[in-house]
Amino acid sequence: MKIFGKHIFRTIKARPLQPIIIMLIVTVCVAVMILSVALPVNIYRNERAGMGVDEWSADLFITLKSTSDVRLIFEEDVKAALEDKCMILGEFGITGFADLGDDTPTQISVGAYDLEEADAFYDIRYIEYGKFTNNNLENSAIVSEWFAESYDLSLGDVLHINVLGNEFSYTVQAIAANTGVFNKGQMLVDISSVRAALSERSPIIASLSTDFNPYTKIHVKVNDGYSPEQIKAELESLESFGNKKIDLIADSTRTDYFSTILIVTVLIPSILMLIVAAMMIMSTFDLMQKKRQADIALFKIVGADSRHLNSMLYVESLIYAAVGGVLGSVLSIPLMHALNKLYGFKRVTMKFGFIDILLGFGSAVLFTVFCTYVHIRKVRSRSLAAELAGGNLDTDRHFSLKKLLYGIPSLILLLVMMLLPPRQRFIPAFLLVFALVAFIYIVSPYIIGCFASLVSRILSRARKGCGDLVIASRSCENSYPLRHAGRIMTVLVTIFASMTFILSAVEAQLEAYVTMGKFDYVGIGMDDETKKRIQELDGVVTTAEAVINRNVVFEDGLAITGISVDGDKDACFNDETLPDKMPVGDELVVSVGLSKMMELKIGDRVKCTIGGVPCEFTVGRIVSTYGDFVFYDNDYVGSGLDMTCIRTDGSYEAKERIMALCDERGVNVITYDEFFAQTYDRLDPQITIFKLMFYLMIIMTVVGICNVLAEQRIARLRDFEIIKQNGKTRKGIVGLQAAEVAYLLTFALLMSALFSLLICRAVNVAAISFGMTMYV
Repeated sequence: MKIFGKHIFRTIKARPLQPIIIMLIVTVCVAVMILSVALPVNIYRNERAGMGVDEWSADLFITLKSTSDVRLIFEEDVKAALEDKCMILGEFGITGFADLGDDTPTQISVGAYDLEEADAFYDIRYIEYGKFTNNNLENSAIVSEWFAESYDLSLGDVLHINVLGNEFSYTVQAIAANTGVFNKGQMLVDISSVRAALSERSPIIASLSTDFNPYTKIHVKVNDGYSPEQIKAELESLESFGNKKIDLIADSTRTDYFSTILIVTVLIPSILMLIVAAMMIMSTFDLMQKKRQADIALFKIVGADSRHLNSMLYVESLIYAAVGGVLGSVLSIPLMHALNKLYGFKRVTMKFGFIDILLGFGSAVLFTVFCTYVHIRKVRSRSLAAELAGGNLDTDRHFSLKKLLYGIPSLILLLVMMLLPPRQRFIPAFLLVFALVAFIYIVSPYIIGCFASLVSRILSRARKGCGDLVIASRSCENSYPLRHAGRIMTVLVTIFASMTFILSAVEAQLEAYVTMGKFDYVGIGMDDETKKRIQELDGVVTTAEAVINRNVVFEDGLAITGISVDGDKDACFNDETLPDKMPVGDELVVSVGLSKMMELKIGDRVKCTIGGVPCEFTVGRIVSTYGDFVFYDNDYVGSGLDMTCIRTDGSYEAKERIMALCDERGVNVITYDEFFAQTYDRLDPQITIFKLMFYLMIIMTVVGICNVLAEQRIARLRDFEIIKQNGKTRKGIVGLQAAEVAYLLTFALLMSALFSLLICRAVNVAAISFGMTMYV
């Protein structure tokens, strides 16, 4: 073993390129494995925490209609109407800017409550807790665990927050778990602390006594003996509640499929990249062994058998695993920090720990040992096949039923997919992706041989100018090293092409969402008087009323973005996104993707919930749009259009006029980019991950192709010597090799076009199961 060890290190030192390639591949694979486990786990935890609601959450909530002139709700009015039937909690949701030591102030969401009532209403789970008193309550803040960890905040730290144009100083008096009320707010403060700032903005508040607190939303928890539906009907019958919306919070046990989509879009490319990495390691081992033929022959002369040689190869692979494991674990640390920042997790934080170290080293050892084992088995079976064939390894180009049997798993999976409903096809669809890759790997040499035989016959009939091409096609027909090189190249190009198509589809989906509108600003909850004055401003071209929300929930739990538009939709929205005619009454217009997901046809009746309101629609039209939307009549649902889309001439003066008017009226207005920021935040990380995988695949594909070409060239040195003895010059041999490479690349491109299309279709079927279409 000592001799083997010296030989290993001596050969690595003498020819370091292939060992370095293997160690770099293992490094990348270890980092990918660690992140492919950590990222989906944290996506799932973050999404589940976002769906978690504490025990004392509300049964219904009250907000103002868009037609209301008064922009505030007073908790005392609601209490007077409900008496002792319910528990009431008011919320004033505002955006603040915190000075957290960054170059620019950090934008945060702030919820202003009566903290004493909020504590009992939500049953807030404190991780660290000081003490609220009458003296410190006004200057105290409760922050979420994520917010505290992200900005290194501890109990007793002071925060300077700019809210409503005024600067406030709050002391972190409590740190709470990231559930319940913290699903929306990163920080809670007492309403009394911002009341003075609100009074300066509203004469109505200034004229009231301190007993009346202003809110933007009222949460209602119904006491025993009453039902939420009963309370809703009772409130809607009151004349004083004519300007208010009363919405039920439907109890829903649905799964948020978006988190599964996020996980799948990480795992699929990761596994495909690991398959490519395994092929590269095995081909690199093949290349190294071919370059070490003289050393291997010397060891055999001194008595070493295949068991000793294989042991030496396993020891060498463990060295690569150790180095790659260390480098990969180290590389995953900054990558985790980058992913934390990229995804902006609000409820969890990715951390590198002891489990990740074990995973890194374990995966490195298992991965390299597995690749070594497969390489040894492949060499052994190849040698045995050569002996049985009398030294000529050409069995892979002969037709046999056994080769066709390898396609049976793919056919079975296709049959299962056809029998299952669209929403349940994701498991066979995922398996089909890898079954197709395995099928390509197994049958490629046979197909290459048949293809080469056909090309050879066609070229042989040509009278002149095809000499090298004829020799190259015959070489590909008879030479196993060439067919094996073509097999690896086909798999590499197929996976690369598949990831390219998937990336372009995901980017197109993002474009469908973020280029939906052509408006410049959005006013949320704007009253009629403000809308009228906005339209009269210089620089305002046109306006439209709309609702754009992921708030349409069907009976099977599928949540889809619902759109309702009224007004100048042609000027404020892209024609490619909206139908030519918006639906009226109980008509529902659905996108092609949604019709495929739910197997909907024109005339079908569907039930769904929009904003907590149960509705039943008739599918009136199916429109072709690169996005998964439904279009409905908001008047039929019975709720107001909550956003006013404003199209301007793009001038800075128009912006100043709009902002000044909205500030005067106490209306929240945001830019187009701010409105779609959530869509960017959720989809941008996925596209970034895809692009990173894509660039890695470019590098690995190029290196892999160079590797297999170098391997087959070494394997065919004897053939080149025979060709040289028959009169071929060195330049002629180079031309012949170029012809062989051109042939293999042509075959790889033709085969990859077919199989990558099948793989992309399988991924699309899986995406449809989770409520998303990639290809319409």
